Amino acid sequence: MANFQIGHSALFPDGAQLFANGKSGEEKLILHSGNKIRLELAGMADSATPPIVKASQVNVLKLSDVTKAGNKWVFTVEALGAGKVKLSAVDSKGRVPPELTVNAGVFKNHPNMEQDLIADVYKGIDPGKMYAITRILHNDPENLVNENSNANIQKWGDLACGTVAKVAGQKLFYPKTDYDYHEYYKIAPKLEGAGPHRHQVWRIDSREEVTYDPGKLTQGEKAIQARLKKGQPCVVGLTYIPSSSIQRGGSLSETGAGGHTVLIIASDHDAKKFLYFDPFGPDADKSQRLGGSILQYQGGMEGLNTFPDRCRYLGMFAEIPDPVRGPVLRQVADTQDPDGTFTGDQFLEVISGPMH
Repeated sequence: MANFQIGHSALFPDGAQLFANGKSGEEKLILHSGNKIRLELAGMADSATPPIVKASQVNVLKLSDVTKAGNKWVFTVEALGAGKVKLSAVDSKGRVPPELTVNAGVFKNHPNMEQDLIADVYKGIDPGKMYAITRILHNDPENLVNENSNANIQKWGDLACGTVAKVAGQKLFYPKTDYDYHEYYKIAPKLEGAGPHRHQVWRIDSREEVTYDPGKLTQGEKAIQARLKKGQPCVVGLTYIPSSSIQRGGSLSETGAGGHTVLIIASDHDAKKFLYFDPFGPDADKSQRLGGSILQYQGGMEGLNTFPDRCRYLGMFAEIPDPVRGPVLRQVADTQDPDGTFTGDQFLEVISGPMH
């Protein structure tokens, strides 16, 4: 079958047809103004002459001549203006690939996010990374950041949120992305027993017992922001059931029961709000009630609604003042997936991350 596709890359060694979600439906390319991307036409190798490629709006995209490269025809597409354009093609044998939708224009950050690694990728020239993020934002369950995808389960096993977050950060944004857990919280022990039998126990009966030092949390937030400014995402540790994640000595487990890990990818100017990729998304056949966060990414080309879906792998943290606990960096309530795990009082709360 004839089709448009991107060429081989680290993420897609065999190239990839540009389905926005799954293996059928809309095929989509996002192209920042002034950038060029090389595309391939597969399934037309035996065409006697170069296929004819057309854009529905010639003032928005500039197309190069189509030339032969191995067993494929190739050409470049450059964004000159702004708009949603359809690319079509036909070869000497009358073969017509499915149309490719190109969203062209100036790619803008998610609202109020001063650092935005998603936008940085789309402003670049790596089509493999762009396409990998497009699949995430269009809820294709077989995406790089979903710990419940078939591919990630086969490679890393179940409940591998930390590994999946780290590897996604390495492949999409910064090759040295790694864990750097420093505690932002403190927990006081309880005393039980009487007389000589009185002893410390480490137990949490309510979330209010996890408190935060404003200076330490602010230092962590600034460290996350500083890394984002350098193009580095941040793996951070979370709790959603503190009573389940408490350990002897008073530390909370990011990797055990009641704990979780996500990848922070954007920050506002004040380092008080952060976008993150959440690995705990739906499985491919939605046979289980899986899901953690949900948020529409609103960056992209102005007026085109570049990513119309609420993404089930995206969420937002905001610092919330608490008169008892101190400032808390927690999941914004309307980004809790109502069909997922982190609902009601089981919201995600940042407990650890970088300090420098």
